[in-house]
Formats: sequence, structure tokens, C-alpha cells
Amino acid sequence: MLAALPPVPWSSATAVLLDLARRDLTAGSLPRPRLTAHAGGDGLGLAELRPHAADVVPPLLELLALFLPLGADRLTLAVVGRAWSLDDPVVPVCRTGDLRQRVLVVLRADAHRGRCRLSGVLYPIESVPGASAEGPWRLGAAVRTTDEPEGRTGAALQALLDGRARLLGTRRPHQLATQYARVLLLGHRVSVTDGRVEQLLADTVALP
Repeated sequence: MLAALPPVPWSSATAVLLDLARRDLTAGSLPRPRLTAHAGGDGLGLAELRPHAADVVPPLLELLALFLPLGADRLTLAVVGRAWSLDDPVVPVCRTGDLRQRVLVVLRADAHRGRCRLSGVLYPIESVPGASAEGPWRLGAAVRTTDEPEGRTGAALQALLDGRARLLGTRRPHQLATQYARVLLLGHRVSVTDGRVEQLLADTVALP
């Protein structure tokens, strides 16, 4: 479980995730994938995703099975990815390695007022002057996407938020407690806002 954290409001989610990413870079590692969940403008929780392969969707599904029944209708996700210019007809991946620009992708999914709207911003991960390609790194200036982001991750966020009504029936304490315990056992690090975590833990202990 993450150390106790104050609630992260929707308006501050991007800034909080960028600050955590910069701390990772300063420590000499690439930013860890993180998710914030919100009910309207209020923060529900912050999660650091478990280790996973290239596809981030499976661990996202595990976390959203907890946050959506708690009432989440807004999400912010920060993950490391690769980007290249669409003017380049050939993706710059060759035998010598992946030459695409490494970036931090921040996706914001907002279904608070109707169908989910998705937006994304890219932050280039640049080598500090004089450093090697292995680091240390820093975040470059934001590159805002001009269109709604494409890809499996954004599509999954949209589909889950638009279909969250089907999960609202799983608010029973024992189901939430079971899922909370499951995400911790899988290796996610989760901080849930206010007294929710204490209640979930109490319910988990009370399970037969």
C-alpha cells in the first residue's frame, strides 16, 4: 500500500503525477505507471500499477474493478511510451534498437457529465546534458495532442467509464474488500482517500 496521502483533486491530478514522475527521474529510474481516480472533482485514490508487460490494459482493469464501484467518473493515467513523427513513413525501430522518442503520456478520461471525453499530453523524456542514453533524464516541454488520443489504453478507459453503470451494483462491502485485497496481492500500490481504506480493511478482516 502507498503511504497515506492527502486527497488528489481532479484539478491537481496532472501536476501530482508529473511531480511523482520527476522524482523517479531524479532518482535515476523511468517514471512508474500511476493512476488517479476521482468522483467529480474529489479524489478517490492514487495507485501505482503493478509490474507488467508492454500492455498496460490488464493491470488497469484490475484497478478499475475497485475504483469504478467506488464512484469514479474521472481518471488520470501517466505511463511511459514511445512516440515518433507521423512525417516519418517508417517507424524508427531497427536491429540496433528502438529509436523512437521515449515520452511520458498523461491521459485524462472525463465522464463526469455524460459520455467519456479523452485528452492526452506527451512529455518528452530527455537525457540531462552530458548524460548517457541510460540516464539520468528529465521531462521536456509538454506536447499537447491535437486530436482525441488513439490506442488500446485510451479506448479501454473510455469503454470502462462509459459502461461503469454495470459495476455500480458491486458496491457491497465484501466485494470491494475482496477486490482491494486482490489488487494489493497482485502487486499494485494503492492509496484510497479518507476513511475508505480503513473500512475496506475492516471488511476484509471480517470476511469468512
